[in-house]
Amino acid sequence: MSGVFSRWAIPAASRGLGQQLRKLYFHLFSFRRDILARLNVLEDAFAALATPPPDHSAALNCQAVRQRVVESIFATAPIRCVIETGTYTGTSTAFFAKFGVPVHSCELSPALFYVAHQRLAVHENVHLYLADSRAMLRELARQVAGEFCFFYLDAHWYADLPLGDEIRIIQEHWHDFIAMIDDFEVPGDPGYGYDRYGRRRLNYDYIADLITPSGLDVRFPCVPSSEETGARRGYVFLSAGMGALALADNQLLTAYKATDGSSRGRRGLKHRRAIGTA
Repeated sequence: MSGVFSRWAIPAASRGLGQQLRKLYFHLFSFRRDILARLNVLEDAFAALATPPPDHSAALNCQAVRQRVVESIFATAPIRCVIETGTYTGTSTAFFAKFGVPVHSCELSPALFYVAHQRLAVHENVHLYLADSRAMLRELARQVAGEFCFFYLDAHWYADLPLGDEIRIIQEHWHDFIAMIDDFEVPGDPGYGYDRYGRRRLNYDYIADLITPSGLDVRFPCVPSSEETGARRGYVFLSAGMGALALADNQLLTAYKATDGSSRGRRGLKHRRAIGTA
């Protein structure tokens, strides 16, 4: 019988070829996504040139509940600085500028950087950088590492996903911070959209190894997506020090706790009705 089965066994060379073809497929998928993303960037940049300055209602993917979450944080927490990765056309940047603290924002696309620079010229507290998010964070670490900062991480758009490096840099240089990650899967609520990059998904499992050793506080929106407006993109808050204390009593967020060490990111969240909604 062993001889019969050996004739049908897949040769090692064929298995290796299959693995190479799978790697090539995922590489081409990422390349295609990258090209489409860059074309979308140019389209959005030209469209933004013909629009008036950013309207605060369009910030954070036009999500009214998320805007209230951020406003409630700034109303109670002594945040000294905002650091945004991924300016895009500057709509959310203008929203952060209204809080009166310095806003540092970087954009990798020259076209979008130019558009944002034009649209945000009226905001004297906004500082724009044409740079990779990791480079900007390292530069700002030498300038404002001792300050209580609010981070908005939204630079995950191209094939290169900098989120992991961004989290590492923030944890290494800041002790008091709040970081909001956009396009993130909200456990138990599929109505919130999130990003996928081939086999990678922006979810708790993707960042668990980065945040578990340091014990960062993790909070998700407790308002269901059905009560959110706009694009209904998911998000998560990571915080430490004064940031964790500031979010502890926020009624629009709920702390995330994994059921066990091996199945992190699968537990549903208890939802509450949004304040001010019917």
